[in-house]
Amino acid sequence: MNRITTLSVLAWTILGISPVLAADANHSEQLHQQQCLSCHNLTVYTRPDHFVTNLGALRRQVTRCEAPTNANWTDEDMNGVIDYLNSNFYHFPAQ
Repeated sequence: MNRITTLSVLAWTILGISPVLAADANHSEQLHQQQCLSCHNLTVYTRPDHFVTNLGALRRQVTRCEAPTNANWTDEDMNGVIDYLNSNFYHFPAQ
């Protein structure tokens, strides 16, 4: 393991975050950046009149948006993007 990788693993460990989970979060953010932001910007999540009001609605909306972008996400990718959006914008409780 090189020095940078070792330091990264150490930092994630100190913060209590698994390096694997951090990599998954980065991957989900990249998927979001590539696919979701090709149609709209971040204000869609924060505007007062958004119609995504719970985790189920968020899941339905991401599913609805995934098809026209030809993302071809796996279930893991889809769940990761939903988790990314919920963690960073919506903060809905788990259902």
